[in-house]
Amino acid sequence: DCHWRLDLPTALQLLVDLDDVGLRWLEDVFPYNDLQAWRALRAASRIPLVAGELAKDFQDLRLFMEEGLVDLVMPDIRYYEGVTGLQALIGLCDQYGVGYSIHNPRGPVGSVASAHVAAVVPNFRILEFAYGECEWRNELVGGAEDIRGGSLHLSDKPGLGIRLDEMLAAANAFGPDTKPEASPGRASVL
Repeated sequence: DCHWRLDLPTALQLLVDLDDVGLRWLEDVFPYNDLQAWRALRAASRIPLVAGELAKDFQDLRLFMEEGLVDLVMPDIRYYEGVTGLQALIGLCDQYGVGYSIHNPRGPVGSVASAHVAAVVPNFRILEFAYGECEWRNELVGGAEDIRGGSLHLSDKPGLGIRLDEMLAAANAFGPDTKPEASPGRASVL
């Protein structure tokens, strides 16, 4: 993930430097409005290209898909119109022959919501997942981040199938030195 930080000469050199390492993809190389750089990179790249982490709707991805500038789009449920928006994007990915993945560097609620979308889409590839980032992460959602055999298994409970531990969330919201008071045992079912 380049986080839109590269200029074209640097990106082209990166292609040379990474050519033989078997990189899965190169993500968000340039800002979305720099279509000239994206076109030049597409023409030079054998590495699959990805964009869409900050896309808010189809208009943010339209030219990338229409012009074949990317092999995969990777929207984030927080930015891209939620569950309904992500599901609507699937048909457009099929129409343009573009793969689909989900960007998800945040917490377990976003992971489970994104996994629900992934479970119902035919061309889904991979869900970005922040595994092991903190010891209490899975407890925050009542154990709903159930990973077995490299896969996130969804609950058969209603909704997202998670129970958010609001006390644990409040206790860890500001880091270990600034823990706000929380009501014992308070939880929300999502």
